[in-house]
Amino acid sequence: MIKKTATGFFLCLVMTNAWAQSLNKTWPVLKSYTGDKLTEIAMPLGGVGTGTISIGGRGDLRDWEMTNRGALGWVPAVKLVEPTIANGPFFAMYYQEQGKAKGELRLLEGPISKNQSYGDWGSDVLNAGFPRFDEAEFSAAYPLAQINFKRENMSLSVRLEAFNPMIPGDLDNSSLPVAVLRYVVKNTSTKAIKVSVCGMIPNFIGKDGWGGKPEKNINEYKEQDGLKGLYLYSNTENKTGVNWGTMALSTPSKGKVSYRRTWAKLGWNWTFREFIDDFTNDGEISEASFLEKNKTK
Repeated sequence: MIKKTATGFFLCLVMTNAWAQSLNKTWPVLKSYTGDKLTEIAMPLGGVGTGTISIGGRGDLRDWEMTNRGALGWVPAVKLVEPTIANGPFFAMYYQEQGKAKGELRLLEGPISKNQSYGDWGSDVLNAGFPRFDEAEFSAAYPLAQINFKRENMSLSVRLEAFNPMIPGDLDNSSLPVAVLRYVVKNTSTKAIKVSVCGMIPNFIGKDGWGGKPEKNINEYKEQDGLKGLYLYSNTENKTGVNWGTMALSTPSKGKVSYRRTWAKLGWNWTFREFIDDFTNDGEISEASFLEKNKTK
């Protein structure tokens, strides 16, 4: 297996012609939230005793409390070049309508609230440089959350279903260290639309929101037991230390999966631009950066 030191990784799943309703009618809903209320809403995902990651009201991943410490408000973000907007965990969607020369990218999150929309570089919100959906609606009954994303004049209906296994009386199956995110896309037009979903998480093993620092962490692509994905670990972190552990971003999809294990380290905000160019070129990502692949063209 090829190994490479990296600070972040991506996993991309290509989908076509997926269908869905506006909400999963088999899931209970106790309360729904929209507008400014989304800033304060978050539902923790994770098994009993395993730590949690919270799914935020607009669809962001926040409150990464996974390493034996409370870390409310902490997100493992990477700022490759100072001063720029930090790259934090995200999921993004590529879509291309039949007949159009180029696809588009949309972060799978609702809009940034008005009181977070300014700073010395514009908004200081993680991943603020990406285009987003116009609206989001968060509907939940723990441990099940649904978020509907809305955008004017888009021929797709997009929903996130997020949960973790929680079965009363079944400790083993309720203690799995997992958070499940399922993006459900409906084509509302008569034209074929190609869709891909891409997820990114920095390899932050060695850091816990209180202290520590990742050192020479490794991201490794694997296919095993019906799953395809990236396995994150560290060969330098003390295995008896509070910050040691392993993580994975994986999918059970039998479809085409592409991946890359690091950002391109570029000045200003060109790191974002390079990823957008790579992903929107064909809905896939690769180990070679977009600039490297096209430097002779």
